[in-house]
Amino acid sequence: MSAAFPSRLPFVIGITGHMDIHPDRESEVKELLVSIFSWLRQGQLPATEHLTKPKEREGLGLDNTPIILLSSLAPGADQIAAQIAMSKGIEVRGPLPFPHPLYREASTFIRGDGQAQNDKRLQDYDDLVQRICENQLFHVLMAEDIGLTKDELKARLKADLSDRTRRNLRYRAAGEYISAHCDILIAICGQATETEAVVNAPTLPPLAQAGAQHIVHSHLHGQEPGILPLETALSWADNGPVFRIYCPKKGTPPSNPPTPTSLAIWHPRDSAIPEQFEEQWQKREMESLRQFAQHLEAVNRELPNIAEDQSPGLLKTPKTYRPQTTLELGWAAIVSFFTRLWKGLISLFSGPEDKPNPPRNHLDLRLENMARLRRAVTKLNYKYDARIKWLSTAFLIAFLFAVVSLQLFENLPAEGPIPAWRSALFILAALSVIGCYAVRGWFIRRGYFDRQIDYRALAEGLRVQFYWSAAGLGLSVANHYLQRLRGDTSWIRAALTAVSSPLQKDGLSFRKLDAQKKNDRLQAISNGWLGEQLFYFSRAYHRQSLRQQRVGTVGLILIFTGVTFIGVLAFMQARPASDFIGLVTHCCQGVPCWSPLAWWFGGALLLWLIVQVTTLMTYRVYYGGGKPNCCVKFSALLHYGHHWSYHLIAGVLLGWALLCVHCHYILPDTPAPANGDLDQHLNDFKAWATMAKNILIAGWAAATAYNVFKHADENTKRYAAMRDLFRAAKARMDHLLKQHLEAIAHGNESEQERLLKAMQQHLAALGQEALQENSDWLQMHRIKPVEPQLPVG
Repeated sequence: MSAAFPSRLPFVIGITGHMDIHPDRESEVKELLVSIFSWLRQGQLPATEHLTKPKEREGLGLDNTPIILLSSLAPGADQIAAQIAMSKGIEVRGPLPFPHPLYREASTFIRGDGQAQNDKRLQDYDDLVQRICENQLFHVLMAEDIGLTKDELKARLKADLSDRTRRNLRYRAAGEYISAHCDILIAICGQATETEAVVNAPTLPPLAQAGAQHIVHSHLHGQEPGILPLETALSWADNGPVFRIYCPKKGTPPSNPPTPTSLAIWHPRDSAIPEQFEEQWQKREMESLRQFAQHLEAVNRELPNIAEDQSPGLLKTPKTYRPQTTLELGWAAIVSFFTRLWKGLISLFSGPEDKPNPPRNHLDLRLENMARLRRAVTKLNYKYDARIKWLSTAFLIAFLFAVVSLQLFENLPAEGPIPAWRSALFILAALSVIGCYAVRGWFIRRGYFDRQIDYRALAEGLRVQFYWSAAGLGLSVANHYLQRLRGDTSWIRAALTAVSSPLQKDGLSFRKLDAQKKNDRLQAISNGWLGEQLFYFSRAYHRQSLRQQRVGTVGLILIFTGVTFIGVLAFMQARPASDFIGLVTHCCQGVPCWSPLAWWFGGALLLWLIVQVTTLMTYRVYYGGGKPNCCVKFSALLHYGHHWSYHLIAGVLLGWALLCVHCHYILPDTPAPANGDLDQHLNDFKAWATMAKNILIAGWAAATAYNVFKHADENTKRYAAMRDLFRAAKARMDHLLKQHLEAIAHGNESEQERLLKAMQQHLAALGQEALQENSDWLQMHRIKPVEPQLPVG
């Protein structure tokens, strides 16, 4: 496809209210709706009881964020809000209590006040549907509808249409759906205060109470269980506030609003202390909503459009991972660099290559949009990850540069005053460190660290939601993800909800597939999700282990080399000066200046090549199915090379090689110089040795700090655990798929259903484990800790 999907995360508004708007309030209702819709962009919100200052009522600034209105399109509040929303460029979607053709026969439009009024209501509804497009409408399924066949559901809906209790239950379900899937709920009703008791119709059961007040109550106090096929979230504060527009029903005597203004904002109170700190709590909740909108706007401002289909790539079979040695990785990087360079030169002279648009091959538009969003968010994560890695490298270089400059400034022998270049070097080093801290502070203020973590969390949530939806589970990632981390991460759950809804389509579309296609779909999910994650975590574990070993090896060699210098300096203090000069000069006689150092690096390179080649041959034996040979045995022997004693030997030898350079350039050629020259030589030697010792120890400290601040040990264990988890899950899934194929071959439908349910439960449990692991990772790495939202005071 050449056209790109709009890779954006929407801000969702819900509308509930009276069907019979009091005529004296209609113009005011429309004005307030216009004000609210404008406030989402750059307009000013009307004053409320707790928001009186203009600064507090400034617009949310959602200029790059698509806004969606959920409306059941009933006469009155629903239709008025939909018409105004479309005039403001806001997309309208219709969660309906009945399918569109049946909805036209419901009591919402067909009443006992005359055929002319019925025809007008139907005409207004049809005109609105034509403007919205019928494909934006969908029927809200109740919990009891799940599992019904198409014919059974059709018969039940037809029967419910003429049953007042059942009809009201479906009206309530549509309102509950809107409440559960919006970021703010606009309620146009006559409810005077937030704590006003809800009035129930005496002839209807509790769940069939379908008035606007009941929807407001559910929004503020949590979803009513048993109506929708949704799991209740642990916290309902993510629902966002209710914007209550005071409006009595038609026929109610006009009266002044019972509050200072006709607009009131009520927040879910799952974190409030009743009747305490009300003013501060209200302002804090509005500030949380503003931050929520800023997060959405920030990500939407940066999200790239993805033109290529992504869902086929998420369902393809990955390669089997074989660990690669550092030698292979280095060679692959060199080949890749020159390949890109060659292609760049060709395109420079011949122009960009015209690629034909690939055929459209995705599952459906909603899943494809989810896949493209995941890809776009992943690109953003890579972008900020690269910036943070650049900053980490700059910090390391600045630290080492500062250490070297400080040692040159303090210990470099000099006659007379300190040269100006040494002072300038020291000042430059200090400025480089200060500059790194300044850049880090700028990164923090701009939110780069948190964006990198949050975008990774969002991408993982979209990944799990994509596979859950493709498998027909009908589960919401938002209800299983980051539940303990409110506040700054609420926008992630809201974005996942907005992108994935309506989830009820997942089960319906999956159940339409025949048995073989269901098996093919689940096999593709097993390969694209479980197989790909097994590949990813296997590679991540191996490369993380190699990186940790490399950094640790360099650090240990540096510290043992520094300890060698410490031993030489201690010997220098303990022995007479002439004995020390004589011993050192004797050790250096007959040894060329740079020869030991060259031999050390040559030997290290040779040993490294031997280890790389041996390890490469061992990998080919293990992963190629060959028999163990001498390379495998030699590799097992070299495995002990990570022991500290090998690093000690390498460090001592490197220290001796560096001391030889010291001897040739600092100490005299004869063992018995004059006393004055002897003291000068010793002081020079001591200064150089001290400087080298400090630099070597600082290098060890930098290597150790790198592994610590990169959470090298924790990440290695985490990658290993997730690798083992997905390996076991893949084996289990493949076994179930094989059994399912056998049941298809034998025509055993009951066995097919049992195995199908087992596979879906398996995928659900695996997804929850992956989400939990990513949630823990986010909490550990976030630069700004995610604190629980406690009441003010």
